[in-house]
Amino acid sequence: MAEPAKFKYMQRKNEVEINVETLEKVSNALILPKVAAAPMPDSTSEQKEVNSEEQNNTENSTREKRPHIVRLPEGGRTFRMGQTGVTYKDLFAPYMADAKEITIDDPFIRTSWQVKNLMEFLTMLIDTRDVDDLKVHLLTNEEESKLPELIDRLDDIKDDMASYGIEFDYKFKDFHDRCIKTDTGWMITLGRGLDIFDKYSPYSVAAVRQDKRKCKDFILSFNKDK
Repeated sequence: MAEPAKFKYMQRKNEVEINVETLEKVSNALILPKVAAAPMPDSTSEQKEVNSEEQNNTENSTREKRPHIVRLPEGGRTFRMGQTGVTYKDLFAPYMADAKEITIDDPFIRTSWQVKNLMEFLTMLIDTRDVDDLKVHLLTNEEESKLPELIDRLDDIKDDMASYGIEFDYKFKDFHDRCIKTDTGWMITLGRGLDIFDKYSPYSVAAVRQDKRKCKDFILSFNKDK
């Protein structure tokens, strides 16, 4: 069997070897580095570990369990053109989990695929959390001549979301910055808004699975009010 390809280069100035992450490795979480197997313990050490584990379990059972608090990371994330395996669920769901109000500022919810992006974001909320009494506000923009058609689409979304317990509303404003804000203090700055995916055929697996779509290049920034 052929050895797996390795991509790296040497800096002449200081002779430091630099490993290069390929797009395939970034996109495929199943490509993992090999890890050396741990040595097998002998029977004596194994018995000691069992006794120690039993003692720890007895002690732990008498203690009150503390809730596990997950601290969400702040900072920026960069995605490459053509990268796959990216979904709204992985990007946003953890930051939306406890919010009662979510505001989407995106001036480019206009075309059919951009409206579909909005629907997929809302569907992600329905699939990942309790949405009873959740309020979602959309701030967007459109040319005046095309407003009636967009209003019809957004009204359809509003009616559909109401059947799931989401209070969805929208407003129009001339602006440029794109972000998602929550009443829990999170602000996610969106370089491209929700429009992060490259074109795909409506008759493909990518049409129904975001993780199979190729991405545009974009940057997200996650910041929490202190």
